[in-house]
Amino acid sequence: IHRPQVCLTAGGTDINLTKLVQVDLEDNPSIAVKVLHLTQMVADERGRPIPFYSYYAYWFAGRNHETPHRLERMFWMAADKVLWSETYPWAYISLTGVRRNGSDDHLVEIEEFLRDLVPQLRLAKSDGG
Repeated sequence: IHRPQVCLTAGGTDINLTKLVQVDLEDNPSIAVKVLHLTQMVADERGRPIPFYSYYAYWFAGRNHETPHRLERMFWMAADKVLWSETYPWAYISLTGVRRNGSDDHLVEIEEFLRDLVPQLRLAKSDGG
């Protein structure tokens, strides 16, 4: 799993800002996500270039760990393999949407969405591990 910054910038998208957002969840541990503020030039109805503003939010989830940091994910993959002889798949979870330039309204949208989504994604702990 590579960083999304690699693909996004290769496709002509500019990353203007990176934010770490902590979302408190009811009856669940909070979740941290990385939010990228993106700008891409697109053509208007006359073919003139205009900026299109969007965001891209993501995090990584493994069996016992969640993180928005690629290096932390790599650490946990190695530590779990070396210390516990455990190897398991990681999920790369992302969402994207439109944002207004100069506004953080999209952060509220992200937080509200994640408060509903994350508890449904997290697996309940069972006696079997």
